[in-house]
Amino acid sequence: MTSTNDQGRVQEVLARSAVDSEFRAGLLTDPRATLEKAAGRQMPENLRVKFIEKDSDCDAMFVLPDPVATDELTPEQLEAVAGGCFDIEIGDIHICWETA
Repeated sequence: MTSTNDQGRVQEVLARSAVDSEFRAGLLTDPRATLEKAAGRQMPENLRVKFIEKDSDCDAMFVLPDPVATDELTPEQLEAVAGGCFDIEIGDIHICWETA
């Protein structure tokens, strides 16, 4: 579960990327090195991070999950479709959007 502090760090990165063009360029070209430099510590080796810019003709972007080999939804997938919480996890960071 993500702490409020972790969510705050994510928001800080996003806010800085909106006003610091060099930082933004680093997130797009070498996100690991850019984040490690900003944080002053190394990220876990197995954590892969990618930042992308939203096109001006797009209001929202979503990353599709890997295809599932079965025709049945998992309980978690069913809950996400039916309502509840839409979860995203990035390493230690957990973000939940409430769904209707």
